[in-house]
Amino acid sequence: MPLRRAILAVLIASGPILANSPDWNARGIEYFQTGELTQALHCFERARTTTPDSRTVLYNLATCRAKIAIESVKQGTGRARFRVAEEYASQALAGFEDQPYFHKVLGFVLQEEGRYEEARASYRTAVALEPEDASTNSLLGNMAYHLEDYDEALTLWERSYQLDPSQKELRKRIHRARRESALSEGFESLTDRHFRIQYDPSIEQARSEANRVLDILESARREVGRVLGHQTTKVVPVVLYSDESFQAYMGEHQWARGLYDGKIRLPDFTDEKSGVVERIAKHEYVHAVVYELTKSQCPAWLNEGLAQVLAEEWWPNSANVARELASSGAAIPLVDLEESFLKLPESLVETAYVEAYLASAYLLEHFTKRHLHRLFEALARGDSPNDAVRAIYHRDLDDLMRDALLEWAGDSEVAARR
Repeated sequence: MPLRRAILAVLIASGPILANSPDWNARGIEYFQTGELTQALHCFERARTTTPDSRTVLYNLATCRAKIAIESVKQGTGRARFRVAEEYASQALAGFEDQPYFHKVLGFVLQEEGRYEEARASYRTAVALEPEDASTNSLLGNMAYHLEDYDEALTLWERSYQLDPSQKELRKRIHRARRESALSEGFESLTDRHFRIQYDPSIEQARSEANRVLDILESARREVGRVLGHQTTKVVPVVLYSDESFQAYMGEHQWARGLYDGKIRLPDFTDEKSGVVERIAKHEYVHAVVYELTKSQCPAWLNEGLAQVLAEEWWPNSANVARELASSGAAIPLVDLEESFLKLPESLVETAYVEAYLASAYLLEHFTKRHLHRLFEALARGDSPNDAVRAIYHRDLDDLMRDALLEWAGDSEVAARR
């Protein structure tokens, strides 16, 4: 589970409102339960003035403030939302320093702002307060992993798994982290304002190659920012492997030339032509931008499609695949292409990428940047891709794929006649 979704799952399931108090508190509970947080906050504050010594009222007020902090981060835009969220989270924590939930809320706000060491400190306090809670150990492990402290991450994840062996995804995460820790042992690092690159010193002219990748990513950041109207706001971690180590990390997915899984992972490009390097690096950077814009809720077909279009990736056999899809009408439904393409059978991967390219190109060519940002906002809220596309583009996913294929086939026919 991605880092952000993991913490949200814990927070949503925590922080219950308490009952047993006067009318203002009861009204606050009703508003809170229907998601009307501003009204709930007002009621709890009124309840506090009438019963200032009620621990129940104070706890409910703190819980409401914590919920507002979470929603400010989830629903807000711009960096100002973090100041608002941190203020509410800090107010919630005051007087309830013995409650791990409020430390986790503050940790979440700091994490989303990119203040990772401070976030880890908050999560550590939460773990100290509830050392036998599986989810809290897992959250701190996630932050340690993000900061590339693999030993602490593995220790915490393994403890979490022991406390709750039903966590199948965590078991996979532990396996991947062990592999990554072994592969990245002895790596060196290079950092600027926007990217932090870990690189294998065994690569030929490793430092020079890391600097080249850094320059390419900075260029990609500017170009993608112009098209999508957004640049990543946090330092993006990048790992530059030798070819052998990259293949070892990818395991069965040897067809992949790069990966974004919270980090941009790239193989050694020393022997590749510059254009290839730039396309692949830009492709993976687009994933980082889309991840941030949609709060990790983007369907794979849109994520991979935008990455291809912006990186100008249209492979030699793509036209043949598109031609076959247009003539047969046997496209894979986009609803079946919402999960990572790494989960697809290899026989379907090429088709999935072609469909993703055509559908995303159609949206970019026929609609405005504002339409796309509304789509990102809807996905970030948790709307389903089909509902979001229907509301914004007035067609469902099947219509979108059909229209994209028909247009491509028509354009290709015109081009052939020329």
